[in-house]
Amino acid sequence: QPMLVRLGGKDLQVNAEFTLYLTTDDGEAVLSPRQANQLVVVDFALSPEALVEHLLGVVARLKDSEYQAKVDSLRMKLAEDTATVESLGEQVLTLLSESEGNILDQDGLLGTVGS
Repeated sequence: QPMLVRLGGKDLQVNAEFTLYLTTDDGEAVLSPRQANQLVVVDFALSPEALVEHLLGVVARLKDSEYQAKVDSLRMKLAEDTATVESLGEQVLTLLSESEGNILDQDGLLGTVGS
């Protein structure tokens, strides 16, 4: 059964068993939650013990689809929470840089920090 893959803005029809391997030298590569959910990332800078743990996780997901769904859900939640924390951090820094006087008197700043 063929499937569509978008590569470079173009839709390509490929065999369902098609596998694409991508590499990067960028140790700071960032994936969106959706991308991270659809990919298997192998970090070649891993220790042998970490690689074994990663591969055991891959095998466990292949054996138990419910486990895969839970892992995917947790990854999505983690990515969303990380984005929220980063956003709140930026808001706090912006409010701190714009604040005048005693920061404890700044309701907007305290509300952002409290959330």
